[in-house]
Amino acid sequence: MRKKPATIIRSFKPMCSKLRHICLLGLLFMSLHQQVFTQVPKLFEQDEIMHISIYADMDALLHDIGEERDYHNGLLLYQEPHGELLKFDIELKTRGNFRRRADVCPFPPIKINFEKDQIKNTLFEGADKIKLVTHCNNLDRSAEDYLMSEYLAYRIFNQLHNTSHRVRLVKVQYHDILRKYKQQYRYAFFVEKAEQVADRTDLQSIESDHLNMDHLNMNYYQLVSVFQFLIGNTDWSVMLPKNISPLVEADSTNIFIAPYDFDLSFLVRPSYIDKNPGMDPDRSTAKIKAYSQSLDDFQAIIQVISGKKEAILKSVKSFGLLGNRQKKHILKFLEDRFDILEDPDRLPDYFEEYCYD
Repeated sequence: MRKKPATIIRSFKPMCSKLRHICLLGLLFMSLHQQVFTQVPKLFEQDEIMHISIYADMDALLHDIGEERDYHNGLLLYQEPHGELLKFDIELKTRGNFRRRADVCPFPPIKINFEKDQIKNTLFEGADKIKLVTHCNNLDRSAEDYLMSEYLAYRIFNQLHNTSHRVRLVKVQYHDILRKYKQQYRYAFFVEKAEQVADRTDLQSIESDHLNMDHLNMNYYQLVSVFQFLIGNTDWSVMLPKNISPLVEADSTNIFIAPYDFDLSFLVRPSYIDKNPGMDPDRSTAKIKAYSQSLDDFQAIIQVISGKKEAILKSVKSFGLLGNRQKKHILKFLEDRFDILEDPDRLPDYFEEYCYD
């Protein structure tokens, strides 16, 4: 005869009492098993906008823009989706080269240094000393359009290759602990560290002030070069590394050059672009840079990127945090660039071969 639920419970109680230690061990094992296999999603594994608060001496931080800069103590607060408020002791330092100039970005990009033991088993794990790209200028109404445009440039390259710096949009509430600086709530975005890109793609991050061009992964180099042409960016270099993260395969000299910092691209076209010597604010001079290769050698990569045209344009059209004027500019510029890539008569004019000693 089938036992009723109440009878089953009454029968189980004395058995569990006798085997109390076994039951407790079983519960402990289940708890440990859950802790081991329940992983916290990391910072760049999600796309939704984060909301954080930063407390620091903002006036001192934003005026510390010289060559010898200090870290400034602060506090970062983040409310997890399930409700827990996370608090992190942080250090902040202004960063960048051109954007660190007071006449360019009164609110320059920031590097945030977390304490490693505090971010363990949180979404920030592995993200100590991470870059935060800020809105740059409180007074420029288009500042956040430029920010969102650069964010889109990163996302476009994410569509082209997995070996790329991922980004995460964030809304930051800045609090000046001395109340000298007006509280602000502005958009920004985090940029994945080179070490994180390397770990994710089974590569190793290296630092070098001079790269051997013969050791480049040429397929990847071609992809980067065509991408930089696509967004109209000339602010990068390989042999004397600038705005690239060199990544190398283990036990190999095969180098990947993951690009970053696209604010001076014509895709973004910020108001301060004319303050940079050699940059033309009215047109892009970016060309496809080739190293000892012909245009024919680039055709396969060009076809790959052209095949992503509709997906890339769709991602721009569907992005809701961009003003209509800037969105029209980006779409027109990208469409013109794709037209050049697909026009065998015009393309040679935008191809430039370099030979390095």
